[in-house]
Amino acid sequence: MIIFTAALFTAFAACSGTKKEENKVKEATETVEEVKQEVTEEVPAVKPDEALKAFQAYVKEYAESFNNITKDPAKFSKLAGQLQDKVNEMEKIKASFNKKQLTDYQKARDLINEVNNVGK
Repeated sequence: MIIFTAALFTAFAACSGTKKEENKVKEATETVEEVKQEVTEEVPAVKPDEALKAFQAYVKEYAESFNNITKDPAKFSKLAGQLQDKVNEMEKIKASFNKKQLTDYQKARDLINEVNNVGK
C-alpha cells in the first residue's frame, strides 16, 4: 500500500510538472503569435514607387534647405538628423526597385552626397 501511494504521488508530480511546462509553452506560443500579428498590423506595406517619391521629395527639401542654410539653419539641422533613418528605410526596400527606380534612387543619393561634400 505504501509503495502504491508513493508511486501515485510520483506519477501525480510528474504529470503536473508536464502540464505546467505544456501550458508555459502554449502561452509563449500564443504571445509570440500576438506579437507577430501586432507587428504585421503596425508595419504597413510600402509600395516602392511611393517610397521613392517620398524619398526624392525629402532629398529635394534637404538640398534646398542646405542652399538656404543661412535663412533657416534649424530646418537643415532637422532634415540632416533624419537623413540616416531615411536612407536606411530606402536601403531596406531597394531590392524591390526596378531598373528605372534604382536609377532615380541613385540620383537622389548622389544629390545627398553632393550636399554633404559641399558642406565639409
